[in-house]
Amino acid sequence: MDGDRTITRRYNTFQRKEVAWAWKPYIALGKISMINGDPASGKTTLAFTIGKDSAVEFLGRYDGEISPFDDLPGEDSKRENAAAIMLEMLADGPVRCAEIYAACLSAGIGERTVDTAKKELGVKSVRKGDGWYWAV
Repeated sequence: MDGDRTITRRYNTFQRKEVAWAWKPYIALGKISMINGDPASGKTTLAFTIGKDSAVEFLGRYDGEISPFDDLPGEDSKRENAAAIMLEMLADGPVRCAEIYAACLSAGIGERTVDTAKKELGVKSVRKGDGWYWAV
């Protein structure tokens, strides 16, 4: 839209350009690529980088909890960080689960990772009058 006008262009007026491939015919250089597949097949958990030499390098799993433009810490290190935060917060007794989620979120750790760390540590959920608490 240009002000109140809609600008259109006929398809036959576009110039054809050759595509430079990083991984032919899957990933084009300088373009956005989508991964298609069956549900729960792992397509949302893949992270790659493409170097200047067009080499495709697998970086590890991406769980959608950080920007794909940030450095990708491994899933294990995020889970370990979540566990460390939890244990430190729970050292003096039960803590509201919302406070633990907030502390982990501020460290760049998403809820799924926190839940995984909670399960691995055996942290229990306890219902008190004013809400849910976690305790070791």
